[in-house]
Amino acid sequence: CFFNFAQEKIPFIDIEEITLLATESSEKGDFEKTLEIFNRINKNDSIFGSVMISKSYYLMALKKYEEAVKIANTGLKGNYGDLNASFHLNKSVALINQKKYNEADEALNEGIKSYPKNNLLWYNKGVSLEYQGKIEQAIEAYKTAIVLNPFYKKAFLQLGNLCYKQERISQ
Repeated sequence: CFFNFAQEKIPFIDIEEITLLATESSEKGDFEKTLEIFNRINKNDSIFGSVMISKSYYLMALKKYEEAVKIANTGLKGNYGDLNASFHLNKSVALINQKKYNEADEALNEGIKSYPKNNLLWYNKGVSLEYQGKIEQAIEAYKTAIVLNPFYKKAFLQLGNLCYKQERISQ
């Protein structure tokens, strides 16, 4: 009787080749193929966290928002350090696109608790609040995003549009 206690053989994946193939397919707009390419990456690979962020992005591009939320939640349960801010962002965008604003707010508040200086989390919070008609709170979120990154143009545009709609031209 012979037992083999050797480790599972994991095939070599050339990350440069994967990156090239994924870039080519995404440039062609073939996001399904891009996702298939990313699925070749082993969960124990050091770039797996970054790949999951990309997967959630391409799932959103395909309007597969629920799957994007699942990927983001999986990422948030992992130990990916500062990548978690991106998981919070992608999760909130997917939830906003599903008009699940309360869940988006929860995801954003959780992200802001961990990354209070992340201007994109504050910007997305403003977007979610604006969609809910919570204009004053949205304005404050956009202002915070601007303070954190005065070079992020989208926050200025959203704030300007809101103030214009509210006839607050002087602000």
